Amino acid sequence: MSEIHVGNVIMNFASVMKHYWGDAHPIILLADNLHQHQTLNTLKLSAENGIQLQFLTPNSSHFLQPLDENHFVILKKELEQTYDQLEG
Repeated sequence: MSEIHVGNVIMNFASVMKHYWGDAHPIILLADNLHQHQTLNTLKLSAENGIQLQFLTPNSSHFLQPLDENHFVILKKELEQTYDQLEG
């Protein structure tokens, strides 16, 4: 995801939030630790649009997105079986 794309997402997010809630409520956006989310331009654009970025703790997505974990369990099992077949 490019920094330009992240900027577009921030602008669209701010527009939608302000449409529904106006300026009466703070806008908090949770983001992972992707480099493009933490650039000076991204932080500046967020602040200019009244968005407070909060970054997730690194390597915490499996705790916060438990449904994703099933996919990784299946993938790991398949990779292990494939590896065993190649080694055998």
